[in-house]
Amino acid sequence: MAAHILVDLNVTDREKFKAYANGVQATVKEYGGRYNCKWGYPQTLEGEWQAHRIVMIEFPTVEQARQWWDSEKYRPLKELRREGSSARIILVDVPD
Repeated sequence: MAAHILVDLNVTDREKFKAYANGVQATVKEYGGRYNCKWGYPQTLEGEWQAHRIVMIEFPTVEQARQWWDSEKYRPLKELRREGSSARIILVDVPD
């Protein structure tokens, strides 16, 4: 069963975020993930959600997504992302 990590991202420190961006793709790939959308600029069609930039990462399973999220390799990058941006992030389990 596939899983997606959806991120609504607002970069606040370009240098720290650049360091994050330079390292994160390799960790995503290592856990079977791939980017479906990078830096999408959303348009609100309904409701109150005013997203900044959207990133969507697909993983083969929820377990692989969680393993990536909790991995030792991603941990320091996650901290860089937190220092260089604000984000709302959800994990979506996609049924077959």
